[in-house]
Amino acid sequence: MQEMLLNTFLRPTCLCAMARLTFSIALLLGLCLMPMDALCDERDYSKSGVTVTASYSWKPYSFFDAAGNPSGFLVDFWKKWSEKTGVPVQFKLVTWGESLDLVAKGECDVQSGLYITDERERFFSFSIPVYHSRAVTFVRKSTSCSEDLSKVRWGGVLGTAELASLVKMYPEGDLVTYKDSFALFQGLADGEIQAAVDDSSTVLLIGRELGLSGELEVCETFYQRNLHAAIRKGNTELVGIVDEGISQITESELRFMVNNWFIGVNEEVDWSESVLPVVVVLMLSLGVWLWSFKRREK
Repeated sequence: MQEMLLNTFLRPTCLCAMARLTFSIALLLGLCLMPMDALCDERDYSKSGVTVTASYSWKPYSFFDAAGNPSGFLVDFWKKWSEKTGVPVQFKLVTWGESLDLVAKGECDVQSGLYITDERERFFSFSIPVYHSRAVTFVRKSTSCSEDLSKVRWGGVLGTAELASLVKMYPEGDLVTYKDSFALFQGLADGEIQAAVDDSSTVLLIGRELGLSGELEVCETFYQRNLHAAIRKGNTELVGIVDEGISQITESELRFMVNNWFIGVNEEVDWSESVLPVVVVLMLSLGVWLWSFKRREK
């Protein structure tokens, strides 16, 4: 009996059936053990589109216009990227901190543009450069840049690389965090803080909007780095799609967007330093010409 059972078990048809069963079990176990984000990231982006998230108060990069629509350089940049790739794009503007959380949790696909830091590399993969940005330190003119700024109260926007750098620079310093750039500038205007750090263009635009243009003094460049799109770590497929689209944006197309959002923004006109000297030179020239003309008449 035992020999008959053994012969039956060893028949080729039985062995094949068992092999198929074993393979099926192994496949199911593999799918169960596979990370969920690996399954979810396999999708046709040309049909599903991507959701790009950004800050709602980072002028001129990303903000809501008067009609409540997403606007700014980065919004135009990703619209152009959509044209190049054929991938539909929608925008979700939130606070800086929320934009990072949404991508890390997989609720949004792309953070529009940020600095690469060691901390962010734990959670995100990054695209090739999108653009560059210059962060500056600034104060109200009641506080001088020549003071020992380590002893004043600083402010920064929660979730930004600038704030993280401030914490490292002044580990025991008096730092105040704000949810967005508008709140940061309002804190400076109200005297809650004496110094702050933000993008140079943002300083000019929001400073003007809040009527602080003549009261702000830029101290120094905090740092200047490239901005990169951030994608949930491990989603190499989307990183490749994002990089390909960025590389297709031509230099002239990028220059047009830069001219639209930055040229003029970073140029504060000081009449005493620009127009007045020209007027003085013209008047002196006219005076010399009249003096020469009268001498010839004599």
